[in-house]
Amino acid sequence: MITPQVTVVVPCYNQAHYLADALGSILAQTFRDWECIVVNDGSQDNTIDVVRTWVERDSRFRYIEKANGGLSSARNAGIMAARGDFLQFLDADDLLEVEKLAWQIQTLNDNPHTAIVYSDVRYFSEDAPQESRFSLFDPDEPWVEPAWLDPRPFFEKLLEDNMMAVNCPMLRRSVINRVGLFDEKMHALEDWHYWLRCAAKGVAFQFAQAPNTLALVRIHPASMSQNRARMRHARYEKAVRVGSLLKDPGLRRKNFDVGLHSMTADRGGVIEYQLLRLAWANRGFNILRPLVEAILSRRPRISKLVAFLVDACHSNAQKILK
Repeated sequence: MITPQVTVVVPCYNQAHYLADALGSILAQTFRDWECIVVNDGSQDNTIDVVRTWVERDSRFRYIEKANGGLSSARNAGIMAARGDFLQFLDADDLLEVEKLAWQIQTLNDNPHTAIVYSDVRYFSEDAPQESRFSLFDPDEPWVEPAWLDPRPFFEKLLEDNMMAVNCPMLRRSVINRVGLFDEKMHALEDWHYWLRCAAKGVAFQFAQAPNTLALVRIHPASMSQNRARMRHARYEKAVRVGSLLKDPGLRRKNFDVGLHSMTADRGGVIEYQLLRLAWANRGFNILRPLVEAILSRRPRISKLVAFLVDACHSNAQKILK
């Protein structure tokens, strides 16, 4: 069996009505040495019928079916079945411009120390597909390239905000061997969490753009990104999980702040639990002291239990959290 250079992994859950567009954008690529694995993540629609026509049309399309487990689980299934030396992710409702695979493979081949190369992104509405936006939300301004050009260290920038859409990067298969698979307990922003894990392992990123190499993200009512509450909680969960990766106290504090500003629960003691979980993950009950005072002054309804628990743990924090 001939091994393709790149594997495109397409997770699909009840998005058969968009899938043909996504697969068509793969078929249209100027780079031809690819395989595309569609992972049916327990869909209840006609995904299997749509994929069957593409598999019959071109043997480079492959099909995997599994019980529903979420995006991370579906991507992992595709990764484990992949034969390519390079990996490209494409959600079933999104598209790739025609030169993306060719340009990014060339970039990786020309830069052997780069392990992940990523392009820019545009967003389009299903109601107005001819119109594209730089950003999901206002202001509608470029953000991918400006973030890359920011002179601060890459990891510090990535800790504050995701610097790419999930369809923007192409990565070497060796990244998976070094970092592992996606965290299947993350049900949103799992890609941001993964890029942070990569950066913490010293994986080298590179932004590189050229004509016709954009990732194109479709905006529609069922888009996960439209669920603000879910995204906000995912930012908090990401901050908790990333805390254990951080050695530098300044980065831990920055990560703590990101998680702190993402918390929304404020009843039944939940926010106290979230604060302490976040602090523990970032190795510093001691960093809570000034923050707790500020929070209590702004939000007096929050239980004094936070301050009590911080004081109780503070004396042993250094021993416990080293």
